[in-house]
Amino acid sequence: MTKQLALVLALWLLLPSALAAQERANGSIVVIVTDAATRQPLDNAEIFLLGGDTPQTSLTNAQGMLQFPEIAPGVYRIAVERGDYKRSAVPEFEVAEGAAVKIAVALESSLRVIASVKARGSVSITTTNIGEGSPERRVSASLKSALDKLAGVSVDDTTFGPNSAFNVSLHNHDP
Repeated sequence: MTKQLALVLALWLLLPSALAAQERANGSIVVIVTDAATRQPLDNAEIFLLGGDTPQTSLTNAQGMLQFPEIAPGVYRIAVERGDYKRSAVPEFEVAEGAAVKIAVALESSLRVIASVKARGSVSITTTNIGEGSPERRVSASLKSALDKLAGVSVDDTTFGPNSAFNVSLHNHDP
């Protein structure tokens, strides 16, 4: 009987604290961070949860979301920051017992467009005429030999043999 009495007494002492814990069910906070201009989710935004017993901080995932589960009921504030964006602060809000609070934060870019640049490609083509009096022609026995000495020019006569027409290629492009 003594063991049973001790068990009943222990349950009776624990019952009020168990009921109090049931009465104060924790809630949760979900924060979603997006770019204010594009409405795209922002990953790696740092969220500071202030209030409650202990301040908390963490980063958003690839979907721009961060969840704080098991938050004690109370009044909280949130600050959000990410490089190249202006810091944003959410006004105080309350987490009721067992409630799920969802907060959307749109961060504005801190970068401004001050000018735009258009890049345009340019091409420079130079030509060299090789005639009877050209230095390349004087040191070469044939036109093929003279062309073969120019930088970026390759000559191929293997297709039809050495005594036939030849193919000229500039900078290894198609003949």
